[in-house]
Amino acid sequence: QRMWFKLELVKMDGYDNIYGPDIFVDEFCKNVFGLPKDRVFSPEAPKPVKQYVKWLQRSLKRLDKQGKATTRLKEFEKLSGTDDIYSARYPNTKKNPRILYFYIKDSKIVLLYPFLEKNKSDYQHGIGIAETRKTTFEAQWPLDE
Repeated sequence: QRMWFKLELVKMDGYDNIYGPDIFVDEFCKNVFGLPKDRVFSPEAPKPVKQYVKWLQRSLKRLDKQGKATTRLKEFEKLSGTDDIYSARYPNTKKNPRILYFYIKDSKIVLLYPFLEKNKSDYQHGIGIAETRKTTFEAQWPLDE
């Protein structure tokens, strides 16, 4: 039994050009660590957890400032065979997290879905979710902020 709820597109706190689902941070914590947000962002969070949180913040800061220019960096790539979906990755790490996103109006970034890539099918699953969300968010744009 799946619960259907409407995802809301919101501007991400602390960034000028980044938007995402209102549940993005919770989803990142759940999908990457299997932990609730308050445990992940607590000062007592284990060191490896902090390392991935730093990666998330660093990646978003880069996207916020550099936009499409980030695709020149090895941590960001355009996914072939998708409808203009991009991926931020943290290569050579144990967890191998991914954040799927797209560009709207060329300069605004919309985060779609965070997940761990353990095998090829994880990617296909992630892309499926991302493509559905992209359609939803394109219909919600522009936001009246």
